[in-house]
Amino acid sequence: MHGDKIQLCRATLSFTIQQLTSNDRLSIVVYDDKVETILQLQKMTPQRKQVAQNVVQKIQDRGQTNLSGGLLEGVRIIDKNKKEEGKENSHIAAVILLTDGLANVGIKDKEGIINALTTEFGETLPCQIHTFGYGSDHDANLLKAISDQAGGVYYFLENNESIPKAFGDCMGGLLSVVAQRLMLCVEVYQGVKECRILTKFKITTDESGCQIVHIGDIQSEEERDILCSISLLPCEETLNTPVIKFKLDYFNVLTSTEESLCAVALIDRPVSVVSQEVDYEIDRQRNRILTADTLSEAKILGDKGNLSEARDLLQSAIKIISNSVSKGDTFVLNLIADLNECLVDMADRTSYSSYGVQKMSSKCSSHYQQRSNTTTVGYSTSKKEKAKSGYVGSSGL
Repeated sequence: MHGDKIQLCRATLSFTIQQLTSNDRLSIVVYDDKVETILQLQKMTPQRKQVAQNVVQKIQDRGQTNLSGGLLEGVRIIDKNKKEEGKENSHIAAVILLTDGLANVGIKDKEGIINALTTEFGETLPCQIHTFGYGSDHDANLLKAISDQAGGVYYFLENNESIPKAFGDCMGGLLSVVAQRLMLCVEVYQGVKECRILTKFKITTDESGCQIVHIGDIQSEEERDILCSISLLPCEETLNTPVIKFKLDYFNVLTSTEESLCAVALIDRPVSVVSQEVDYEIDRQRNRILTADTLSEAKILGDKGNLSEARDLLQSAIKIISNSVSKGDTFVLNLIADLNECLVDMADRTSYSSYGVQKMSSKCSSHYQQRSNTTTVGYSTSKKEKAKSGYVGSSGL
């Protein structure tokens, strides 16, 4: 990372420091062939902000890319701070990982880095990890895997102009978290033959057989839509039959309390099935999941060089969504636009490897999580937009 890129990165970091309050803590780790913590974790008081600003201005491009070393050191800093203060469950903490190249020192492969994270910190990491990949030379698969593991977001920065926008989106989200550790318990009633939860969020099963969806945190104005596909055993005609009990547990950041919500899904079981209109909102979410699944599958084909098959897959999804009940919805039109954009990126091997693969990874992550990351529209919030406008206006060269 050098030239205009690192200059703009320094400017963006500088603006980030300005936005932090005296209650916020910041640490900076740089990595090349070695790993160095150039700013110890400390509160951003006016005096320490100036120290941090001086540190940022001295950051220079150096040797190679020990990405795993820098990442692990960043997580260690947060983990140590939380344990020392005994506030493992209340801090909103994140590591922001920046790179424009491939990991060529330390642990280099995706599986090895994920294994190192879970071995040292467990399956539930002490913080989110948001990854930023600059240009076309970084490993999109690696960065997306890291952010997915840690409940973060992968940002693809196609050019210098996207750096402030992405930082603003990320910081605006971090500063607007309203609930943490959302866990949705899905318990089926007698008579339910099968219940499939259509999500990429991690799912575990408790001792009683209930499925637990680990949603993570949620920011102001965000939504999470979890679809379930169920099949039922035959039964006598009944009305308002309970099929699924939902229980949502979460930590309310605003009140600093653990809270729960419960709801039961009821359906009628008539003797004969009558045709019903497709639910508009469910159709929107089915289209979202179809878009994300298609992007994921097309990317796998693209990585193998099967661009023709990948294009066929994208075109098939576009056709299905274009004929759906919610086809005229603005959100759904944006889904179709994303699929068409990726279809263009798969025109040939050069365009796919130059920016298509990174863009597809980014869009796929955004649609699965229902969270903005600058490559999609429809998930941003007013606080993110306000933060982005501030960064874009103040962090240019």
